[in-house]
Amino acid sequence: MPVVTFVTAPAAALTVILALFGHAEFGLKLLGQSLELVLTMTHYFYNLSPGVVRMPVPMPPMALVFLSLSLGAMMAFAGWARLIGGALLLAPAIWLWGHAPKVVMHWSVSGDVYIANPDGMVERLSLTDGDGMAPLRFSEVSDATACDDEVCVYPSFSGLRVRTNGQPDKSKEDTEQATSQLTVAIEASAQADSDLAFSWTDVREAGGITVYAKDGHLNIVRIQNCTERRWRRCSSDDILAPRSGAIAYFDRVIRNGE
Repeated sequence: MPVVTFVTAPAAALTVILALFGHAEFGLKLLGQSLELVLTMTHYFYNLSPGVVRMPVPMPPMALVFLSLSLGAMMAFAGWARLIGGALLLAPAIWLWGHAPKVVMHWSVSGDVYIANPDGMVERLSLTDGDGMAPLRFSEVSDATACDDEVCVYPSFSGLRVRTNGQPDKSKEDTEQATSQLTVAIEASAQADSDLAFSWTDVREAGGITVYAKDGHLNIVRIQNCTERRWRRCSSDDILAPRSGAIAYFDRVIRNGE
């Protein structure tokens, strides 16, 4: 893309150079404006494209590997070998994708809860306002039907239900003061007690919680939350090796917003 080649990349290099002298604001402003232009162009051409086709199950990494190998076989071979090689490598990719775990619920550090409906398609529920970012793979999902009750139940697939306790609140101030009042539970329809329950405090400490269903079992995945932002370091090497120059400047900007 010409904008990235001739504007964004030079602006990033200029920012690093100016940061050595403590004057990176001009480069950062130019870099930000170029990225805004890239986003504007992306949204423009995205709106010209047909509707997005979403799958209920995300593609496993190994399925992507076999699909890539299948495409490579189609290009490398000729005649019947092309069809046979592509089909042999495509079959395990389809099998892996078809047997991949399904997402039942994901509670993001952004405060949004992503719930799978009875068809297995994920929907978004804005429950509270967090400091983190929502997963990009759920950026195109539709909003779930709003519920203003204290306790709301959302049906999911395979007889599962997702129950939320607490009034949805997008006020960050109230969220900080009443983190333990918001909970999300996953339960079977025939049971009164929840099998799994998480509070907003658990989500903030874990950096996000995802529950998958496979072969009748629920698996929990907690994202490592070293710091509040994903791009921060997990270690405390700053004490042993103090930073200086451009590294110290950008570290201060990211951590303190200066």
